[in-house]
Amino acid sequence: MLYIIAPFETENFSKNISSRNLEFANVYNGRVKILGSLFDHRYKRYNSIEKTKSFLKKVNELVSFIHIPTTPYYTNVSILRLFSNFLFAFNMFVYLVLFTNKKDKVMINSIPPEVCFFASLASKIKGFKLIMDTRDIWPDALVANGGLISKVFAVYCNIFYKLSDKKRFSSVFYVAKSFDSWLNKNNFLSEKQFVPLGFDLNRWVDVSYLNSVFGKKLLYIGYLSMQFDLTDYIRFVNENDGWELHVIGGGAKLDHYKEVSHTKNVIFYGMTEPKEIPHLVNNISPDISLLPMTVGAKALMPNKLFDYLAIGCPILVTGSKDAGDFVTENGFGWYCNEISQVNAILETINFNSLRAIEERLRERRSLFSMQALYKDKIG
Repeated sequence: MLYIIAPFETENFSKNISSRNLEFANVYNGRVKILGSLFDHRYKRYNSIEKTKSFLKKVNELVSFIHIPTTPYYTNVSILRLFSNFLFAFNMFVYLVLFTNKKDKVMINSIPPEVCFFASLASKIKGFKLIMDTRDIWPDALVANGGLISKVFAVYCNIFYKLSDKKRFSSVFYVAKSFDSWLNKNNFLSEKQFVPLGFDLNRWVDVSYLNSVFGKKLLYIGYLSMQFDLTDYIRFVNENDGWELHVIGGGAKLDHYKEVSHTKNVIFYGMTEPKEIPHLVNNISPDISLLPMTVGAKALMPNKLFDYLAIGCPILVTGSKDAGDFVTENGFGWYCNEISQVNAILETINFNSLRAIEERLRERRSLFSMQALYKDKIG
């Protein structure tokens, strides 16, 4: 039996969206139980257990969902969030001690750190094989203000990682190459494998556009948060006739972006159902997709990077060396350290250079699907 710990993943399941955890479950040869809460981290609400179980049953009858209760929180930086994480981790620990055996495998994410500690403790008691999927690195990857709260939170995280029994981990996956240094620093020295996030082939199968002209259309898909700042791109479109910016998504910064936009060529589509996004992309026919990483915000190779790859749209990365190196080494787009360099890059782009990248993307993108990347990773 494979147990996958997914504290806050029912948002995807309730929307009929696959995920990294579910695709690992799909490629595993055997029964899988996903342990998660019903609390929605993004929208701060509870999701339906009936929808969650119904979705998983339709996707894979060998995958079931076990509800691990926890409490809600209303802001991401709060004592309530720490308590919610701790309570989930403790309840997960109790379940694992009661129901697992030595032949089982348990897969966790690297965050929250409380889960890492309690999972290693349960593994020590029951003897099961433990796998860590490093998708984020706390506290290093958070946007730090250098204040007291950041320092206290860093100490809090590091205590749990230090107390975690590293010998219980038989293998470790990581989604960005720079995460290797974090693993070494925290003494996660088990067999390590670089396994990028990838994209869901089934979600993007309907994207079929192919541009015949350079329409100067920029595209951003995703939640509008401080981590991905579009302000300078909006100003670029304001000041340069002929360019368009299409923004699919809503979030905390939507009103700010509308305020700084002074042209009808910045188009906001708002929150959009995931199943509708491929059709919307076909209608837009974008030329360049944007991955604008805020300095200090280190979601270094996020999901949207691979969504753009799935679309087959050349990618312009700012701020993230991991994502930038990936894009340039594979010939999928461009990378610059700062937004001030973007103008020079955009001025060099023409239809022929775009078409060459589009053809390369369409030829190679299937290699970076979750289905291809995760195959045979868990025995």
